[in-house]
Amino acid sequence: MKCSGRFALLAVIASLLCNREPATASQLAAGDTLVYAVTLELQQHRVPRPPLPEESSEAVGAGTETLHIYSIGADGTAYAKVEAGFRGTQDGKPVELHGNFFAKVLPDGQIRVQGGLDRSIDEALNFANAITREVSQRSLAIGQTWRTTIDTNYVSLAVQRRVTSRKLYQHFPAAIIQSTADGILKKNSDGSKAWGSVTMGGTSYYDDRDHLLIGESIRMLTVVREPNQAQAHSNYSATVNVVLSSLTRGSGEAAPRAGAAAPAAGATPKPAATPLPESTGMGATPVPTVTPRIGS
Repeated sequence: MKCSGRFALLAVIASLLCNREPATASQLAAGDTLVYAVTLELQQHRVPRPPLPEESSEAVGAGTETLHIYSIGADGTAYAKVEAGFRGTQDGKPVELHGNFFAKVLPDGQIRVQGGLDRSIDEALNFANAITREVSQRSLAIGQTWRTTIDTNYVSLAVQRRVTSRKLYQHFPAAIIQSTADGILKKNSDGSKAWGSVTMGGTSYYDDRDHLLIGESIRMLTVVREPNQAQAHSNYSATVNVVLSSLTRGSGEAAPRAGAAAPAAGATPKPAATPLPESTGMGATPVPTVTPRIGS
């Protein structure tokens, strides 16, 4: 799903949050199958310098990524063959995507896609990787808080995390972590100087017994302003939901099929009837009205 525009906030932040390797060990085994449901809502609204007209763009969609684990590495990394399908709309026009590719699930539950179905969908998983990496190194006691500071050439963000409770979610025992972030935009993804603000918030569900991300809902809003133009600005927002719909244990004898053909047209897997993670309802994360993933 692609929107036209000049700034891809998801790509910038996602690349910043996926640098460290994990130190824990997952409980996945060869033959296991994981199904993740992904939903996206991406919007952009641009108010240019007069007399140019305002511009808006919107993309929404939902789909699944099914990971068939075929091998476990010596360090605990699970290697998977992925079957993916996604349906949605881009500015009112239907979009349908299908694909087969490879991925790996790191020992702490991070999912690293190799190839992927679409950049926007891959970036949704990268956002989920950020919280997965952080929480895998902590005790996740209720009430525990920590602060993460991200300062790069592109963005400066202060992220606040808090473990609010524990409960069964999707039949998994999960710790619930709420996150908020505020910061400033320094550069666009093309490297040009930018003036803007960034806010982000969401709720994550993590099973620290099996080291798996069970669900995450994130909302982001970026406001980019043009220098010396009081009214000219671009607003970008995104809502990203990732949910582990099911985990099926296998026999340990599954093997990859690298040459498998892509699903036939019209065979897109339907997202499971899965409840989305709860919204934080925090004031720092307004209801999205515009999108960060606006780059071709």
